[in-house]
Amino acid sequence: MPKSFSQSEHGFTILETMIASMIMLVGALAIGGLFLMAVQGDSFGSNTGIGTMAVQDKIEQLKALDFDTASELAPGGSLDESLPDYSSTDASGDFVVRWQVFDATAPAPNTAPSPRMKVLSLRAVPINSDSRINKVVEARTIIIGK
Repeated sequence: MPKSFSQSEHGFTILETMIASMIMLVGALAIGGLFLMAVQGDSFGSNTGIGTMAVQDKIEQLKALDFDTASELAPGGSLDESLPDYSSTDASGDFVVRWQVFDATAPAPNTAPSPRMKVLSLRAVPINSDSRINKVVEARTIIIGK
C-alpha cells in the first residue's frame, strides 16, 4: 500500500529549488568574473615588471660604457621612434627600449666646474600592443663621467 503524505510534512518545492539554483548561479558567475579580472591584473603586473627590468638593464649597460666615446651616450636619440644606437630589444623580446641622451653639464657663472653629466630618458615600449596587459614604462637617470 502506498504511503500517503499529510499536510504536516514539509519539503522543498520545485519552484523553491529553481530559485535557490538561480541565486547560486548568479553568485558563481560573479566569482568567475572576479577570477578573470584577477588573472588579467596578474598579467598586467607581470608585463609591467618585465618592462621595468628591461629599462633597468639598459641603464646598467649604458652606465658601463665609456662616457666620452660610446656612440650610445652621444647627445641625441628619441623616445618616440627607434633610431640606430638609441634603441634595442630586451632579452625577453617583449619590449623595445629607446633612449634619449642630454648633455647636462652647464657650469654656472663664477662657480667651480660642475661634474660632467648626461641625463638619460628611457622608454620600454611593448612589442605586443594589447593595452589590457601591456604598459609603456619610462625612467630617467643621470650618468656622471669619471
